[in-house]
Amino acid sequence: MARPTKQGLDYFALDVKLDDESELIEATHGPKGFAVLIKMFMRIYSQGYYVDWNEKEQLLFSKKVNVPVEETRAIVDDCIKWEIFDKSIYDKYNVLTSRRIQDHFVHSVYKRTQVTMQSEYTLITVPDRINLVSDIRNSDAVEKQTSESTHSIGEYSKENNVQIDTDYFNEFWSNYPKKRNKQEAKKKFLARINHKKSDERATADEMIRGAKYYNDHIKREGTEDRFIQHPKTFLNQRTFDDYQEPMKGNVLQFEKPAKVGEDPNLNYITKEEIEAELELDRKNEERRQREQEQAGG
Repeated sequence: MARPTKQGLDYFALDVKLDDESELIEATHGPKGFAVLIKMFMRIYSQGYYVDWNEKEQLLFSKKVNVPVEETRAIVDDCIKWEIFDKSIYDKYNVLTSRRIQDHFVHSVYKRTQVTMQSEYTLITVPDRINLVSDIRNSDAVEKQTSESTHSIGEYSKENNVQIDTDYFNEFWSNYPKKRNKQEAKKKFLARINHKKSDERATADEMIRGAKYYNDHIKREGTEDRFIQHPKTFLNQRTFDDYQEPMKGNVLQFEKPAKVGEDPNLNYITKEEIEAELELDRKNEERRQREQEQAGG
């Protein structure tokens, strides 16, 4: 019997610094909102790059995270409102996904020989090695589609992806500290996304993240303008690879409230501390599962 094709991921990248949208969720719903968001990312990536947000999934997910279903729905609704999940895809198909999630997924599965994605949910430029299929299983979703659905899938995806890639570049450009030769930089940015060789290809997410952390670095160091790389050079030499994490010495820059007796200026937490926290969460989750099993027995 042939081994079933793997769809989900075993792990996913989580930025040490929160973006504004994630901070809005935490500001609105507190730590519980942030926890639900992270658990949702885990749920999505375990399946691939999206999750059907139907009534059954809502009930099961809320039970798993131990948050009342109405509160869970409210948190997810705000995630859609603040564009953490794509609103147009959700409105059409009741599916939670985003360009950034899909970008992470495609980058993570580049070594797999068989990868399938549904064309209706696709928000990014998909490499040729990935098989796009059309499979609308929900009749309500079919009724929600506009007259544009009469176009061929290839035609729609091509036009849509051009605009999406441009939006990604605009985000990169807004974060890059030196505005020079925009059109040349855009050509190199798009070339990186669509490069046929996997070792030359880069995701939009990687380049945007690199621009943000490079910008943070030069501000912190007070780098003179003449020493800041031109954006085309930054992309051409893959300098963004060196700025995927906000590093200072051998620790990750990470905001952490000072405890009593600690120096409030020491806002750094080591990788070992992060790993210890994750291990503690894992053990607590295993303990809760055992307690639930014993209670059910």
